[in-house]
Amino acid sequence: MASIMNRLGRWLQPNTRTGPPSPRFPRPKPVPDWSTFNDYYDLARAIHTVMPMSADAFLDGPFRRFLELSSTDEHPRARARTMEFATGAFRGQCEAMAERGEPVDAFEARAWALAHAYLDEAPNGDYMIEVLEGRATHNYRAPAKD
Repeated sequence: MASIMNRLGRWLQPNTRTGPPSPRFPRPKPVPDWSTFNDYYDLARAIHTVMPMSADAFLDGPFRRFLELSSTDEHPRARARTMEFATGAFRGQCEAMAERGEPVDAFEARAWALAHAYLDEAPNGDYMIEVLEGRATHNYRAPAKD
């Protein structure tokens, strides 16, 4: 009887626990307005605050913003640097989806279609596609395909 009273007494005491919230009930993460990001580094950091993301959220949010930033008339090497960050985010999303057992092939096909829609008509768009494929960097461009 005494042990029941001790447990009941502890249960009735106010919660004085400090520290992070319980992982069983995570707080929803606020999703940033991706269109407000004008810097690829800040955009990449913001992605990590809301991971994991659904495929639609990723493609409509940060990936689309990376493509918008990479399809401007800024210097090609600067845009290629932006695409390097997009490549890292894209690969990370693919890995996260694979770990969750989600279909990655359909996601990749949608992502490539979106990338081509933005970059095919952009200045040096072929270069940006090469960077997204991992065949080029902002310091190096792969030799042309025959």
